[in-house]
Amino acid sequence: MAGRDAAPHEANSMADIFLPGLEVTIKAHNHSDYSFNTSLLGKKEQELLILDHPFRDEQDLVLGENDSCTLHIIDNMGRSYQFDARVIGVLMEPVPLLLLAYPESFQSPSPRQYERHLLGIETFYSRDRLEEAVDNCPKAIMSNISKGGCLIETRESFLPENVLYLTFYLPEEAKAHDDLIVYFPDQPRIVDLETAVRHCEEKEEKILLGLEFTDTLSPMFMVVRNF
Repeated sequence: MAGRDAAPHEANSMADIFLPGLEVTIKAHNHSDYSFNTSLLGKKEQELLILDHPFRDEQDLVLGENDSCTLHIIDNMGRSYQFDARVIGVLMEPVPLLLLAYPESFQSPSPRQYERHLLGIETFYSRDRLEEAVDNCPKAIMSNISKGGCLIETRESFLPENVLYLTFYLPEEAKAHDDLIVYFPDQPRIVDLETAVRHCEEKEEKILLGLEFTDTLSPMFMVVRNF
């Protein structure tokens, strides 16, 4: 897939989460039992996060330059996010600060409960119900699917908890063609399957969205669940 054609919608950027005063829990990767709480003081978008140094003696902080860590944040709506980040600096003067490289991806963890089936099918997605009017909707590639959710490749990122509606054909009989799947006319068509973003990651010029099926009472969900 080529690089992104359009910039992510403003409401979907990580900048909307990183607000000054937010409480942050940091867990060091090189010390599995080491974590501490601090607060976000500011940011320089796409470059760094500025956090309060929780210890007044630099030696007390296990994290050092280039160490990796995981940030856990709960926003003012009660939504939980996790970010992997890297320490780029520890300052003690004029005030103690911890500087982290701006995260490249984020996730809202959801346990994987079901077996996933590898696919490669064209999928239309939208913030609103499509009702089969997909001509002007963005396309994605669905890489895998399970009874609980799916993974799609898109050109734009979304925050966890964003709702997306998917329209696609389920594979019954198909053949490979240029890494996609070509369907026969009688394939079951899934329309406006409601999902919520649980994970977003940029990888090799692709945006990977992990989606959970959320409307478990809809007829479309029942079809997918029996796939």
